[in-house]
Amino acid sequence: MEEQSRARAENWITKMIDRLVREENQEQASGSDTWKAECFFALVKGDDEIAKLLVKYCTENLPDYYHVDPQRDIQVLTPMEEGICGSNHLNEMFGQMDRLSGLGEIKRNRVLTISQAGDRKYPVVVIPVTMSCAAVLDRKLLYDGVTRAGKVLVLIGEQKAVYFAMQNIFQRLEKSEFRSRFHLRAAERAYVQEKGMDTVRRHAGDFIHKRLAPAHPVHDGKQTPMKGHPVFIAQHATATCCRGCLEKWHRIPRGRELSRQEQEYVVDVLMEWIRQDMEKG
Repeated sequence: MEEQSRARAENWITKMIDRLVREENQEQASGSDTWKAECFFALVKGDDEIAKLLVKYCTENLPDYYHVDPQRDIQVLTPMEEGICGSNHLNEMFGQMDRLSGLGEIKRNRVLTISQAGDRKYPVVVIPVTMSCAAVLDRKLLYDGVTRAGKVLVLIGEQKAVYFAMQNIFQRLEKSEFRSRFHLRAAERAYVQEKGMDTVRRHAGDFIHKRLAPAHPVHDGKQTPMKGHPVFIAQHATATCCRGCLEKWHRIPRGRELSRQEQEYVVDVLMEWIRQDMEKG
């Protein structure tokens, strides 16, 4: 069952990428609709594990399978410079491997940010997609990275990070004067620190299941308090406070019960917002 679920997720991602390219090409009136790179998605969670698998793919799996030069033909493109899956750290990892293997220093960077790549094309492009880059990875940036691949595209990471990028949700929320004014206050920050993110996530799942998931929630539009729990603040900040906002901002229609996957998506959005707001201090 786990393998079937993984296969469905990977297939869903490749379809989403195809749709992204088609829609962005139409919007930009681009001639890039000839993009026909072979697309794969490797499902793995956690920045450390994503980074390790990425290096393994670039130095072993892809060169062996496609008979390409790992230094000349494979380019890693990442949304950001900093962090475990940022260009700085990944280049350090590749550098260490090259020195240990006796290859010495490689002149070109194995890893660039998507922005640094510009309009250049590469035979094989590998992109890490992590929740830690959710605040910067939007549809346009993902499209730019995807279409740098000439023959093969490999995405390594988390399914929900791709979905967040496709929805542009955090980028759109930042532009809302009403949504962007919400932040965790001292009491709510202390609560998160005391209880821990796992406990807060369980609370979020319970709130969403009881107050948002029904087809016709009780007092819909007024069911989420403005204070009293970090999750409530996050709901207003992320437009997951009622079914009307959920439909407008997240394109999940009213009038039917939320599926288990949709409930998990809402909880993921809430917890990512809480994580980001806690980091702002």
